[in-house]
Amino acid sequence: MEKGLKGLLEDNVLPLLTGDTKVMHDHNTVNYNPAFHFQNLECGQHLERDLQKNADDTGHQWSLDLKEHVASTIHDRNVAEQAEKSCFDTDYIAAFNTRLDEILQHGRQEYEADKERLEKYGASFERALLNRVEKYRGNYFAWLEDFSLLTTNNLSERSLRPVKSKMKIAGQFESEETAQYYAKAIHTRSKNYSRKHEKITDGCTNPPECSIYLSSYRE
Repeated sequence: MEKGLKGLLEDNVLPLLTGDTKVMHDHNTVNYNPAFHFQNLECGQHLERDLQKNADDTGHQWSLDLKEHVASTIHDRNVAEQAEKSCFDTDYIAAFNTRLDEILQHGRQEYEADKERLEKYGASFERALLNRVEKYRGNYFAWLEDFSLLTTNNLSERSLRPVKSKMKIAGQFESEETAQYYAKAIHTRSKNYSRKHEKITDGCTNPPECSIYLSSYRE
C-alpha cells in the first residue's frame, strides 16, 4: 500500500469509520485530514518517549516535569479504576490542566532562553514538541474523562510485530488466504492476551461506538 493519504483512501478502511469511532495513533497527521470522520487520539507512550528525548537533547526541565505529570496521572487513573470509577472528577481534571499549562509555559521560557543554540542547525525538535502538545492536548489526554480509552497503542504494536517479522523474513504471504489465516491467529492471541482490551480486535463490527488502536508500523 502506498504511504500517505492516497494509500489510506485506496485501502478504504479509515474512510469507512464514523464519528463515533475513536482511533489512536502515533501522531500521524494525515489521520486529521477532513476526508476522515473518526475521532483522533494520540498515544501517550510515544509522547513520553519524545519528552525524554527532548530532555536528553536539551537538558531542559519542563519535558521531564511533563513526563512525570503524565506518568503520575496514569498511576492515579489505575487507582481510580480499581475503585471502579469511570473517569476523573472535574476538580482533578481542572488541576491536571492547570499544571499542564504551567509546564508548557515553563517550556516556552526555557526554549526562548536557549533558542539560538537550538535553532542553529535547523528547526528545533523542542519547538515542534511544544506546539504539538499545545495543539493536540485534547487528543493526548481524552482518557482523563473516559477510562474506557487506553493511554497507549502498545497492545496493537505488540500484536502486529509478528506480522512485520514475517514480512521481513519472507517478503510477502503466499496468498491472501494465507495472510487471513495469519491475521486470525494474531487476532486470537490478542484477545487471549487481555480480555479487557477485546474491543481493540473487534474491528468495529459492533457499532455504534468503538475504539481502534493503530500501530506505527507502516509499509
